[in-house]
Amino acid sequence: MRVRCLTYKYKAYSDESLKELVSFFPIELLILWAAKLNLRIIGTKYEEILNSFIKNLENVPITQKKQIFNLYKNGIRPSSFIIESSNIITEKLLWSIIRGFKTIIQKSLKEKDNRGKYVKFLGLEILNSKFLEISDSSDDVRLAKIFFTFVGKEVETEVGIVPSRGFGIIVIRPLKEFFEIRCNDVKVVDWIINFLFDKFKIEFKRIKLSDKTVQDILDWAYRVNLASIQLFEGPLHRHIMSTKKKKDLRDVETFKKELKKGKITSFHISVFTEEDYEIGFKLNPKLGRISFTKIVSEHEIEQILSEIFRIYQGKKVVEKSGFTLRRGKKYAKLDIFLQ
Repeated sequence: MRVRCLTYKYKAYSDESLKELVSFFPIELLILWAAKLNLRIIGTKYEEILNSFIKNLENVPITQKKQIFNLYKNGIRPSSFIIESSNIITEKLLWSIIRGFKTIIQKSLKEKDNRGKYVKFLGLEILNSKFLEISDSSDDVRLAKIFFTFVGKEVETEVGIVPSRGFGIIVIRPLKEFFEIRCNDVKVVDWIINFLFDKFKIEFKRIKLSDKTVQDILDWAYRVNLASIQLFEGPLHRHIMSTKKKKDLRDVETFKKELKKGKITSFHISVFTEEDYEIGFKLNPKLGRISFTKIVSEHEIEQILSEIFRIYQGKKVVEKSGFTLRRGKKYAKLDIFLQ
């Protein structure tokens, strides 16, 4: 439950909440940020490095601490659905959606009894290009987040079987042809898509990745770590293959042969940032869901989802880019803190 709350809950910045968030950073991310912030880290073991990093946060300016918090607070192993929009998210449309949700949230907060509501919208957050919170008057909007809670599956508790509560976020970015819903329940995602159409009269749909798109994504990835292949013939229904550390399935003959006999139903791939931070994520082509396997920043989520959406639209990735290393594209550095 600790992961879910930090991943989805509308949580304000504080020194304690930042320390709690940083405790989810793997060692390579701690070292990366220590170098960016000029922090002196002592120790070689993970606990030593983590404790040294947290202690030295006291010397970091409050603005940079808020930037780190806003970058990562909703990026702890998120499960993201890419939602295609029939309209480009212009600045005018973005503010129309923001104003609409402000009214919806205000009405929701005034309701005394929400027990029968399937989805309840909790709060709204707008961030600028430096990932700092901004007001309605700003024209520098990087993304808007609408936080919600929903009635999930029934679970058995000490007081009997009761419906669980889940958390999620709608993430809208200007000048994109898609937006993102972070949630682990596809039924809730579809409910929100219908809700958005009713409120704003814009058509949305979850993307579904065709076999060709899946192959293009496999060609784009830096490394393919795991794949589940549904077989068309023979006694076996499914074949799941995974590699040893730092090995690539695309170099394994068995994978190539099995792929000709069926279709991929899910797969796990890796990409890298320019700072060599490895980002792994699992894709479900049928649902259009991307499930990240460790903490990632909003900056990296946006770049990766944008690239997958480009491939989905049939636009080729430019292999001669200066950010390309072998088969995988490297993503830009987090230089917003140097501006």
